Parts: sequence; C-alpha cells; structure tokens
Amino acid sequence: LLSQPDPATGAPFSDEKLVMLLKMTTNYTGAVASTWVLHLLAAHDAVRARLVEEVDRTLGRGVPSFEQLQKPATPYLDAVVAETLRLFPTSPFAARLATSTHRLGASGFVLPAGATLFIPIREIQFDEVRWGSNAADFVPERWLVADGDKRAPHPLSSMPFGYGMRRCPGERLAREQIKAIVAMFLQRFDVSSAVVPPSPSMPAAASAPTAAPKPKPTASAATAEKFVLWAKDDVAVRLRLR
Repeated sequence: LLSQPDPATGAPFSDEKLVMLLKMTTNYTGAVASTWVLHLLAAHDAVRARLVEEVDRTLGRGVPSFEQLQKPATPYLDAVVAETLRLFPTSPFAARLATSTHRLGASGFVLPAGATLFIPIREIQFDEVRWGSNAADFVPERWLVADGDKRAPHPLSSMPFGYGMRRCPGERLAREQIKAIVAMFLQRFDVSSAVVPPSPSMPAAASAPTAAPKPKPTASAATAEKFVLWAKDDVAVRLRLR
C-alpha cells in the first residue's frame, strides 16, 4: 500500500490519507465483527457470564485504556474476539495472483504464472483436522493457551485478515476496535437472546459450499461488497441497561 500511487493524483499516498483509509475500513469491518460477537454472546450464557465478570473486574465502568484491552489484562475478551473471527472471518476468502510458475509439493501440481489462487479462509477455519470435531462450535477457551504451547492454534489455521506481507494492514486497529466496542457495550448492557432458536444449526454462508460445517447460532451469513461476511438478515438480541 505504501508503494502504490494514489489513483486520484498519481502521487504516493499521504500519511493523512493512509490514516483516513485505515479508519474507514476498520470502522466498517469492526462494526460487522462486533455484531457477530454480540450475536454469539447472546446465544451462549456461560461464555457471556465469564466475559462480563472479566470486564467488570478489570475495566469497571470507565473507558478502557489500550493497556487494559491487551491479552495479558483481558485474556478472555481476546479469546472471544479471536473465536468469533474464526467462525465469522472478516474476509471469508482471499485471492493471490501467481507472478511465476510454481510446482507445489510432492503432488507435482503446477501453478502457472498468471493463475489466480483462491484461498477459502472460512473453510480453513472450520477444518476439523486443526480444530477437532467441535470446529463448528463457539469455544473461546481453545485460545486460552500460552504462547509456544503445542496446543496453540497454528497461525495459518485462523487468518480472518489474511496472512503474510499482504495481510490486511488495518488488522491490529480493527482487533482493538472490536474489543473496545464489545467491552464498552457489556459495561452498559446485559445481552441475551431475543429469539429461542428452533434448532442449533445455522445455514451455511452464501460464500461457502453447503457441505461446510455450520456454526451453532441461527443467523444467515452472506458476503457483502464481495469480501465482507455480514448478517444476511437482522441480528436480534435483547438488551437491558445494567
């Protein structure tokens, strides 16, 4: 992004325009992801109770600081956001253009120069080989492992903002924004399910094959603007002032 010219002027992007671009994109994707967090919390009483206890104990009713929103201070909040982004990644897929011909692994499959490679991020994040038989379940505890622990998720098993040098440049800002929104929401409101689902299954996202695993809460998902996964229908939760 830093090396690309501004299409409007042909000149490099100014610092001001880069900051504005990051803020605009993270505001949108952050709001969508925060909606999914509230949707999941409304459907999972035990997770919600544990997170509210952590928020009350650590943050109280004041505006949370940057330090308070970091993993050492609020590990369960970090885990809830990570698990939500695994089930409902900001970008359900990514694409890369091969700039040269590559031979892939022992299979010998040849990826020719100029080919477009689609990466099914959402399907990778539901892989039972990596996540176990409960891959479709909302289980934030799977993220509560120490760095370096062999049980820790592999970096490529969940990449809701992409991976590598071309990952979303606004990822860090978006994650902090999501945690701040959710924490401040829980400081002020009790969240509960507005509708009792008739069944624990959720329709697959429009971008995913029908055979894909299905998250438990009931709310249809679809892609918007070709890359953002948001709610196809209204997300209904019941709110009560604390």
